[in-house]
Amino acid sequence: MDDYKDYELKRAFDRITGYYWTWFVTLKYPEEKSPKHRGYRASSAEHAFYSWTSSLMVRDGTPELDSYFCAIERRDNGDTLFHILLFNDSGDQKLQKLRSLWFDISGGASWERPLDNKIVGLFRYFFFKVHCDIEYNIAGDSALFRATEYQRK
Repeated sequence: MDDYKDYELKRAFDRITGYYWTWFVTLKYPEEKSPKHRGYRASSAEHAFYSWTSSLMVRDGTPELDSYFCAIERRDNGDTLFHILLFNDSGDQKLQKLRSLWFDISGGASWERPLDNKIVGLFRYFFFKVHCDIEYNIAGDSALFRATEYQRK
C-alpha cells in the first residue's frame, strides 16, 4: 500500500473523531424483504442506500442530513448492513422518520446504537477485519474506500 493511500485512509478515520456525529444507525437491506412491506422495493442495497441518502440530503427544499460516515457490510446470507454515523440536529422524531423511510425503500429493518469513545475502533474493525467498504459524505466532501484494496498480503 502506498503512502498516499495510507494517508487518505487515516484522514478518513480521523473524520470519525473530528466531526460531531449525533446518531449511529444500522440499516439492513435483507435478501428477502419483510412480509410487512407491501410496496415497491429498491432493486439493490446500493440503490436503496443511494435513494435514502439522496432523499435526505434535500427534502422539501430543506437539508435534513448534513453528513454521514458509513461501513458497508455484505453478509454471506445475502443481507447488506449499512453502519452509519449521521449528523442531524433534529430530535428522536426525525430519527424515526429516517428509519421509516428506510423501511419504505428497502423492506428492511433499522436500529440505533449508542455513540461512545470506541466508535473509531469499531469502524476500523469493520474495515480491516470484516472487510466492509467505507463511504462518507461530510459537508460535501466524499470518498469511498474498498476494503479489498487495503487487505494485508
